[in-house]
Amino acid sequence: MTDRLVLALYVTAVAVASVVHDPRALGAGLALVLAGSGRAAPRIVRRLAWSVAPVLVLVVAGWLVAAALEGAAAGPRVAAFALRVLLITALTLAIVPRIDPFRALAFSRTATLLLVIAVSQALTLRRLWDEMRLARRARAARRPGLVVGWRHAAAAAGLFVHKGLAQAADTALAMRARGWIDDRR
Repeated sequence: MTDRLVLALYVTAVAVASVVHDPRALGAGLALVLAGSGRAAPRIVRRLAWSVAPVLVLVVAGWLVAAALEGAAAGPRVAAFALRVLLITALTLAIVPRIDPFRALAFSRTATLLLVIAVSQALTLRRLWDEMRLARRARAARRPGLVVGWRHAAAAAGLFVHKGLAQAADTALAMRARGWIDDRR
């Protein structure tokens, strides 16, 4: 399949998963995605467990507590929400490594430009994170504790937000100078 077709199928599947509210259908979709992933399924399950599950557990627990305080039943809604998040994330983890986004978006010059900008900013932030991690490791005689790690992560997040906003402003100015943004109306 071409990258453009796979991307179109992915976007369609995400749209369908967003409007389906039946937990059984969402669970079947998740099982179908994992079965269709073949040998990549265990890796996808591990990534779901490490990246999505901790946040999902907190959100679901909050919903259940709020429902209990209101005296309402939240079981099907919470199950549908959790399964939808897991399905869309599993679908993303299964599809994205298989496509070349530049080839998939080659039909649109604007979409390709936006992808280049996004990849450029992501690579810049990744390099900055690696440099910060190496600097912290070089300055510490032993592995820092959990509190120091959290402080480092918070400082890095603040720096990333600041740097991202500065890069976005610079990019907007450059695009305006080249005629991509015309806001003189």
